[in-house]
Amino acid sequence: MNAITLTAIARPPETDQGNLFVRLTPRTAWRLARMIHSEDEEPLFSEECLVEFLPLEITFQLHHKGDDVLSGDDGNVTVYASYNGGAPAPYLCPSAVHHYGGYDEDVIELPLDLHPSLALEYNIATEPIRVSVRPLSDVPIAEQVTFEPLSTSDWELIEMEA
Repeated sequence: MNAITLTAIARPPETDQGNLFVRLTPRTAWRLARMIHSEDEEPLFSEECLVEFLPLEITFQLHHKGDDVLSGDDGNVTVYASYNGGAPAPYLCPSAVHHYGGYDEDVIELPLDLHPSLALEYNIATEPIRVSVRPLSDVPIAEQVTFEPLSTSDWELIEMEA
């Protein structure tokens, strides 16, 4: 399945509110959703429809060393996230070529907590961070999720959310 390349912008922590959903422009969300269906299929969406949920595979290249455990041999990091209807905050992007409703068409807003290397990547980047985004179809529903808290604060968070 094809992917599209987007410019990644960091979601400011003060607006993050603890969620890990990515944000896309409505048109970009529609383009990604349309990629899941073959050309001869009846489209589930029209360009005027809002896409409310879209599982995504996001790949980006690390430009700093030291995260060998967190990235592949080629320095690429792949994360999985979901788009759930939010749009990026208005901003000015120097690389913007086309604007749609005040947003750069080719932008994805990523929460910094999505990957441990993301905040550092934004801090050292001298150019816009480009990511490859691929929509996922037929994502299985998890029947069980197991995790192990690493610290006391992790345990406290689990107890609060349980």
